[in-house]
Amino acid sequence: MSDAATETTAQAEPAAPVQTLPELLQSTLANATAPMTLKELAKVLPRPKKVKADEFEASLPGYLAEDLQAGRVFKFGSGKAGLERYWNRDEKHAIQEAVRTAAAEPKKLGELKKVAIGLTKADKPFAEGIVDEMVASKHLHEHPGKGPLYGRDAAIDPNDKEKVSAAILAAAATPTKLADLIKVALKETKADKEFVTATANELVEAKKLHAHGKLYGRDKPISPNNKEKVSAAILAAAATPAKLADLIKVALKETKADKEFVTATANDLVTAEQLHKQGPAKTAPYGAVKPPRIPPLETPSGKKEFDKLAKAAHKLIQTVSGVTVDDLLKHLRISLAAEAAKPVPTPENKPTPHAEALAEKHVAKHHDDHAKPALTPERIRTTLKTAYDDLCLDPDFEDKLVEIRRLYHDAARILPGLTVPQFHAELKHLQSERAVQLQPINEVQRAKEPELAIHQNDRVLYYVIWK
Repeated sequence: MSDAATETTAQAEPAAPVQTLPELLQSTLANATAPMTLKELAKVLPRPKKVKADEFEASLPGYLAEDLQAGRVFKFGSGKAGLERYWNRDEKHAIQEAVRTAAAEPKKLGELKKVAIGLTKADKPFAEGIVDEMVASKHLHEHPGKGPLYGRDAAIDPNDKEKVSAAILAAAATPTKLADLIKVALKETKADKEFVTATANELVEAKKLHAHGKLYGRDKPISPNNKEKVSAAILAAAATPAKLADLIKVALKETKADKEFVTATANDLVTAEQLHKQGPAKTAPYGAVKPPRIPPLETPSGKKEFDKLAKAAHKLIQTVSGVTVDDLLKHLRISLAAEAAKPVPTPENKPTPHAEALAEKHVAKHHDDHAKPALTPERIRTTLKTAYDDLCLDPDFEDKLVEIRRLYHDAARILPGLTVPQFHAELKHLQSERAVQLQPINEVQRAKEPELAIHQNDRVLYYVIWK
C-alpha cells in the first residue's frame, strides 16, 4: 500500500456509535406522543437476530426496570382493559394538568372526562377515575349551574351583600323603579333573586335608598316645599298684579310644591305686607308693589259720605236765606275745630275687649241659667258657620282662607259665653267631619294672638277654610 493510501485511511471519519437497547427504549419513549405498550415498543425497536418476537417483548421490562426505579420512565395500567403502558412522562399527572387547564372555566364533568381520555388515548375507566379522584380530593370544585359544573377554582358565592348593594346603589344614581334596580343587580352579580330583593328592601329600611314618588334613588329627594323659592315665585308672578288664586297656581306650576304649603306661604306674604292688595274690591288683585295711597275722600265710602255732606250743605244754602258758601265754610271750620278741641277719652278709660268679656262673664254668672239658650255643640257650629260667611264678605278673606283668631272674635260676639277650648273643640270636630280644613302658618313669629290658634304637634294651625 502506498503512503498516500495509508494517509487517506487515517483521516477517514470515525463510525457513529451504535445505541444500546436501553438507550433506544429511552429515545423511543421520549419521542412518543402517548404512552406505549410493550407490544408497541417491540414493534418499533430492532429485534436481535435469532430472538423470537414474543421473547423479545417479554425481555423489555428487564431493560426498563432501572429507568422505572430512577423515575426516568413511568408505567400505568392505562391501556385497554388495564394493559400497562410506558412513557417518559407521568401520565396521571399529565392528565390532571390537562383537566385543570380545561376547568379554568367551569364545565360539566362529562366534558372534563373527555379531555382526560383524549390527552393520552387512555382507557376510559383509567382516565375517568383520575377525574373522579380530582373531585374527591377537592382539586375540582362544584359550581352552580345545570349539570352540575366543575371548575379549577372554588366557586365564589354570588350572594355577596356588599357587591349586590353596590350594584343596586350604582343603578339608583338616577331614581328608578325598585323592580328595575333589582333586575340590574341580578344581571351584574348573578345572585339569587330572593337575596337581591331582600338586600334592596334592607337598603330602603336603612334609608340608603330613598323614595322619589314611585321611584327609588340613592340620594334624598329635594323637598319642593322651599319657603324661599315659593315666595320668590309668587312675588315674581305678582310683578303684574293678579288674583291671589292665580298667583298660587303659578307658584304651584313652577315649584311643584304642595298646594297647602303654597297657599300658606301666599297668606304669610300678605300678612307680612310683602304682597299687597291693589284695591278695596273683593276681587281686587294682589301685587308685589304696594299700590299708591288713595285719598280718603276718593274711596267709595269716602265719596259716599262726602256726597251726603255736599247735599246737606247745598240744602242748607237753599233753605236758609242769606247763607253764602263762604259763610257755610267759615262756620263749618269753626265747628270742626271746636269738635277737635274736645278731650279724647284715654285708652285707660276705654274698656278693653278683654275687660268687656270679663264683665259679660260676670253678668252671665248672675244671670238666670234659663234666660239664654245653652251653648250646645250644634249651636256653636251653626254660629261658627255664620261668622265665617260674614268674614268671607271682607275683601281680606275673598279667598275664603280666614284667620282662626278673627273667626273666634266674631263668633264670641254672637255667643258671649264661648270659651277658647269650646271653640277649638268644635273646630277640631268639624275638621274630623271634613267640613273644614285647618291650615298652618309657616312663619309662626308673624302670628297674631297665637293663643287663639290650634297648636298641633309642631304646627300652628292658623287658618280655616269651610268646604
